[in-house]
Amino acid sequence: MNKYLLLAIILIEGFVSIATEIITMRQLMPVVGNSVIVTSFIIGTVLLALAYGYKRGGQYQENYIAILQRNFILAGGLLGIGLSYSFIMLFFNYFERTITTNNMYILAVYLLAITMPLMYLLGQTVPITMNLFKSEERASAIGSKVLHLSTFGSFIGAVLTTVLFMNYFGVAWTVLLNSICIISIAALLIKNYSQQIKILASILLLIPTVYWVNIHAAKNVLLVSNAYSNYNVLDQFTIDDGRTGKVLAINHSASSFAENDSLQGFKYVEKIKDLIFKDLALTNKNILVLGGGGFSVSAAGEQDNHFTYVDIDPDLAKVVNKNYLPQINGKVVVADARVFLRTNKSKFAVIISDVYGSKVSIPGHLVTKEYFALINDRLDNDGTVIFNMLINPRLHDSYSQKVDNTIRAVFSNCMAIPTQYGAKITNVLYVCGKESERTAEIYTDNKNAAAMDIGAAF
Repeated sequence: MNKYLLLAIILIEGFVSIATEIITMRQLMPVVGNSVIVTSFIIGTVLLALAYGYKRGGQYQENYIAILQRNFILAGGLLGIGLSYSFIMLFFNYFERTITTNNMYILAVYLLAITMPLMYLLGQTVPITMNLFKSEERASAIGSKVLHLSTFGSFIGAVLTTVLFMNYFGVAWTVLLNSICIISIAALLIKNYSQQIKILASILLLIPTVYWVNIHAAKNVLLVSNAYSNYNVLDQFTIDDGRTGKVLAINHSASSFAENDSLQGFKYVEKIKDLIFKDLALTNKNILVLGGGGFSVSAAGEQDNHFTYVDIDPDLAKVVNKNYLPQINGKVVVADARVFLRTNKSKFAVIISDVYGSKVSIPGHLVTKEYFALINDRLDNDGTVIFNMLINPRLHDSYSQKVDNTIRAVFSNCMAIPTQYGAKITNVLYVCGKESERTAEIYTDNKNAAAMDIGAAF
């Protein structure tokens, strides 16, 4: 076989392998989040499948080209269909309705059913291809050349997948292009067209199918799909309290609501607005909102204040301006919330932290003691921070307890306001003042100055 064709096969396999891993993380983010645990599950599954793919690839003794063709067509189908937004939504929705609502169990099944066989097939490429090089070359020379090209292909795939393809073409096109890349190798390996009509038929059937489940389906479901989020806007949507308006859906979750005419948002958003505009009666103050969402807090006006919204997604403002709100009231900064706090030394009268990667996940680095301490540093001396946390207000689970503990480890003077008190997950607003020294004294039966102190309080 032509040497340069073999080298191209290895390069493309390396490119697609790492791209598949990145696409898997991105496509699963709306349903399982992007926590370290989820990422480790995906990476671990990919590495395990590649390990057994390498082993199996080295065991073949003949029919190398036919095996490669079969593997590439199967891998292209698994990648193009199994990693499509449509398939993943159907897969998770089916399991949630019929078997379990535990997304980690569903994730495990998905990785075993789609990711593992896909990477197992791709992993066989390197050892099989090494058998096709000229035998007079030393094994170490062949191995070093193959590993160099495969790793270099992975480098290119890692960079181009996120920087170029997802951001400029969208996730659906990224899936399609990678699927075509791997299927095209099977086409390049065809020598006798009359004898390999099945291969040609499979390729001609598979590519339109992959196009349909990705590009066609995505156009009907999503407004925009980039490296960070899937966006959609639902018109004339009625929420639980009976109000009707637009819903901005981000990563399969109702991120923001704008009631018809009034532009009022979800209950917790209206509570935040009451705290800022009525209770604190702020005017001509700098207010920072970490997590753009639908820019809801100032949707109906800034009321003579100066809003700064920080969000990591560069497409968010364009989507909202075009499809959701007539205008965004406030300045928009594209940055990671924690990076912004670390590099921007400005002080704010109010900081609102409402940062979610999906309906089930706050990015891990935005729920830590260190992140909360940064927020405290950026508050005015009499400033207020408001955290929107999706937790159990009765703190019945470990996650809710740890969130509460972490916030109070930095902000000891907090009030927690649930939108609905009960034993289920709901929006809980933590309203905290800038941390400062406070007394550690308590009242006891033996020493009780409450009657004296209450006078000073008023």
